[in-house]
Amino acid sequence: EAYVQIRAGERELDLGSLAPREAIGALVDFTLAHYRSKPWFIRMLNSENLRGGATIRTIADASEIQSPLIDELGKILQRGADAGTFRPGVDPVELYITIASLFYFPISNAHTLSAVFGYAVDDAGLERRRRDVRRLVLGFLAPDPE
Repeated sequence: EAYVQIRAGERELDLGSLAPREAIGALVDFTLAHYRSKPWFIRMLNSENLRGGATIRTIADASEIQSPLIDELGKILQRGADAGTFRPGVDPVELYITIASLFYFPISNAHTLSAVFGYAVDDAGLERRRRDVRRLVLGFLAPDPE
């Protein structure tokens, strides 16, 4: 159900109707918003990974739940590459993992980051993070300078 919920939210973005850069930006924004509004999602993933993925391996359609997003990301990346906005050859799975991980770590480790670095995982800090992740991801996708 947790994966169904996040994929349903992503579908509502209608990424295919957006220009490639706007689509990726919308996905970045949504990912942070989802993690913030559903803190149980991060805790559930942490618990599942501590258990070695025991539950997810029993869900027969787990990969089918994920595949529409990956297919859509692949199309967006191809449209961006065709338009010269993105560099070619970016793997949509790798891109999704990158986006998810750039928000996952500070949220899942908020207490230790605060204690060790004084890093505040509050509204202002997460807004800065959102802007930075957008720049990082869109910069990563930009065509290589020649």
